[in-house]
Amino acid sequence: MTTTPTTADDETTATTTAPAASLPPLTAHRVAMEAGITAPTLRAYEKRGLLGHVATDPRTGTRRYTPEQRDKAAAAYLDTLDARRQRLVKARATLAEQRQQAKGTNQ
Repeated sequence: MTTTPTTADDETTATTTAPAASLPPLTAHRVAMEAGITAPTLRAYEKRGLLGHVATDPRTGTRRYTPEQRDKAAAAYLDTLDARRQRLVKARATLAEQRQQAKGTNQ
């Protein structure tokens, strides 16, 4: 473990953090919950290769994810949302254009 001095309101305190390697691996349920997605979506991201190699517990077959993989899953979800938003904006513009054209032919 490492100790990092920090200051808060002119008081010096020490915070103890565990090295990243000693953090427990994350379950699929926890990663999905923290990334705001479902477990099937997480598995789909894994199958598409977006998360890199996912460790599996040899005894139970349970997938174990790293915090970095959780972050990649969350980023992939945000990218998906942004792509959907862009499609909606484009569709809205197309509908507005069609409405304008329809107004012009009705006059």
